[in-house]
Amino acid sequence: MDSEAKRNGKCGTAIPSDMEERFEAIEERVQAGIELARTQLATLNERTTDLMRAHPGATILVAIGAGYLVGRLASRKWR
Repeated sequence: MDSEAKRNGKCGTAIPSDMEERFEAIEERVQAGIELARTQLATLNERTTDLMRAHPGATILVAIGAGYLVGRLASRKWR
């Protein structure tokens, strides 16, 4: 048996139909979860962008503060 036959499911043994149904159900749930995450991330991105545009000064200050903290933590870790 070559690897192509194994990937295509033609390796001489059939997958039981109940397992196929389970796989399809799992695939549907995963796809639904991915779509939900995609939607939520798009909403979060939009809200964050709107907040940054509404308060550009605060955005810059937060970015500077976060960069400072990360720099301090990184410099202590590598000493």
